Amino acid sequence: MPRRTVLLAACMAACAIAAPAVAGATDAAHVAVEAAPPQTLGALVDAQTMRAANSDPELRTLLGISGDGIDLSSQLTDVSPARRQVLRQAMQDNLDEMERYVAAHPVQGQDRWTLGLMRWFYDRQIEMMAPAWAPAWLPAGATTYAVDQLFSIPVMLPQFMENQHAVRDEASALAYISRLRAIGAKLGQVRANFDLQAAHGVLPPQVALEGAAAQIRALIAPAPAQSRFVLAFGKKLEKTALPEARRRELLAQAEAGGQADTNPGYARLLARLEQAIATNPGDKGMWALPGGDAFYDAALRWNTSTDLDAERIHQLGLAEVARIQKEMDRLLRAQGMEQGSVGERMAALANDPRFLYEDSDAGRAEVVADIHKALARLEPQVPKYFGRLPPSALEVRTVAADAQATAPGAYYLAPAMDGSRPGLYFINLGNPKVNTRWSLPTLTYHE
Repeated sequence: MPRRTVLLAACMAACAIAAPAVAGATDAAHVAVEAAPPQTLGALVDAQTMRAANSDPELRTLLGISGDGIDLSSQLTDVSPARRQVLRQAMQDNLDEMERYVAAHPVQGQDRWTLGLMRWFYDRQIEMMAPAWAPAWLPAGATTYAVDQLFSIPVMLPQFMENQHAVRDEASALAYISRLRAIGAKLGQVRANFDLQAAHGVLPPQVALEGAAAQIRALIAPAPAQSRFVLAFGKKLEKTALPEARRRELLAQAEAGGQADTNPGYARLLARLEQAIATNPGDKGMWALPGGDAFYDAALRWNTSTDLDAERIHQLGLAEVARIQKEMDRLLRAQGMEQGSVGERMAALANDPRFLYEDSDAGRAEVVADIHKALARLEPQVPKYFGRLPPSALEVRTVAADAQATAPGAYYLAPAMDGSRPGLYFINLGNPKVNTRWSLPTLTYHE
């Protein structure tokens, strides 16, 4: 697979689930990537993709791009409101650049697919960035609101620092501390986006506000020395060859950064969320936002890659649910379960003691062990379906305790391209009844 295909796929996937990407360019990145005009469509896509990655420090870390003379590992990505217009213009400039290339060069073979994908990507992002309340990050629509309980910046920053910032030596340790100190300022940018949206009458649903607030309270409750950021840093330092005395010094610097910058930044954001929660905004949908109908239609195009309208998609969903329920009924009857609706029978299965894990440390350890067993059963089957196999390993990790109440049941992060991090499958063990012995393999294979 060409490098540009791998990088573009990784870049778009990373943007879609984990980190807000930008499409501007630092001066260094601009010089490094565009020293000469692109000679092929693929080279143009390479240049545009690297321009995006090289202006987004967190995305570079997430993708594992290193060794190219550009080191942004001590910085966090700029999401200040001033970036909004920069991002909008960058998307349009990239599209215009591509159209100029196509006008002068014939597009054949695989390039036709590349061209279609990139036109779709830029067109969809441009229309989703159109509302005056669109936040200052890409992809637009990945996290519509400045703050939510699932994948917004405040709730994902701890995961980013824990699982994506590698600490191998003193330089990368100091970069970690620099990023820790930058979190307060970044959360100030998030708060500015929150205020910008609120000024347009756009507030997250109450459930999202309360979920995010609960996670922040749990995050800043411990003393700085016991915070997730500092504890994670300590574990990373233990795996380095740094002398013990130096590790202690670096750990003390991280603790001071958490106390002076990180925790106060979270506290200020929490105060703003609590102020919004006190207004009791309710759990209104996109329909209640200014231009919400148009944004919803744009979001459908972005998330489904079709031009089907909401009603048509709804009808397809109803038909698919009916088809699946019919098949489930057949399978349940084959197991001797004939009474009640499909939903009632599935609820009975979900509460059947035979399939429940124990609500204890031993039970949670068994969940993780069964995930590993399911993966071991799957591994010999993968080559039958895929011609190219990933070289990176897959690691199973558990969602942090202070995020369990509002985090998804499971999620996946792609491996780093430089090999510094494997693929990560996160399982939420907060509610022992969610994962049953019969449902866990399906969840695992999905992730």
